[in-house]
Amino acid sequence: MRVINFNPANLTGDQQVWWNKWQTRATTATAQIIAEWEDWLEKWLKKRDPAIRFTGDFNSQIWADLKEWMTQNLFHSHCAYCETGMIGFWGDAEHHRPKGRVSNTDPHGVSMAGSALVEVAGQQVQLSHPGYFWLAYDWRNLIPSCQWCNQGGGKVDQYPAGKVHLIMKELTAAHGPTLEKPIQSTKWPASYYLAPSDLDVHESPFLLNPLNITSGREPLNHLRFGIRGAITSVDGSAIGAETIRVLRLDDPLRTQSREKAQKNIHRAYGLTYADPDHTQADLDRILRAFRSGEEDYSVSALEYIRIKYP
Repeated sequence: MRVINFNPANLTGDQQVWWNKWQTRATTATAQIIAEWEDWLEKWLKKRDPAIRFTGDFNSQIWADLKEWMTQNLFHSHCAYCETGMIGFWGDAEHHRPKGRVSNTDPHGVSMAGSALVEVAGQQVQLSHPGYFWLAYDWRNLIPSCQWCNQGGGKVDQYPAGKVHLIMKELTAAHGPTLEKPIQSTKWPASYYLAPSDLDVHESPFLLNPLNITSGREPLNHLRFGIRGAITSVDGSAIGAETIRVLRLDDPLRTQSREKAQKNIHRAYGLTYADPDHTQADLDRILRAFRSGEEDYSVSALEYIRIKYP
């Protein structure tokens, strides 16, 4: 899992023009889905029927367009989670925090609907998690993912966390300067929808996101890559263990693929390293494509070199 640091404000030229147009579409769609939710919540609070769920009307083309842009410009056509190469239309526009439902999986693999906390009108209300609908078009919550990580027995709509999942939080004026642009509710002005980094603080999620990581959530602090493509959690890290479990990163096929990448880098690096006349520039030249993320399973390969050539 390779860390990607990205700030749209640094884009220029045609890239900046494309991004601004995309962001306008995303902002409009976000306002619409929040309005749908608040109309639904206002009615739900009168009956509080746990069997009634919110189902929003999403525009999938918006996040599909961003997925294509991110795949090409940030992730070098690789899955953000496992670093498998993705070609053409293969792969998903992954919502790191699920947009329409959040589930939990018990030790037996049974999926159960999760719950969430809503702070509104001076009340704290628990209800069936509607998904992080306000983040459906938020680029900070969108990354390209292979179908192995995101579908089938993979992540789907799982989002394990150490604390309660949060939808709306009541804030005072003192909170404002410390938060990353929360979205204020129209119907309940004291309530806000938090940005991903602020949600991390309140929810303590167990699933790693390689895009613009927050403090303490660096992948290599929680995931350890070893020889023969092995992967494990660091010192019993619950974040590492859950990330491996949810994304199936220790599946034999993924392990074999990482081992192959390690053999490839070892072959090229080892031959150069054995040359008594090699320079650091020679070694850096071999590692360049792995450091940039252009090669499959680049982090595992680089960790292999770190272990073999300390």
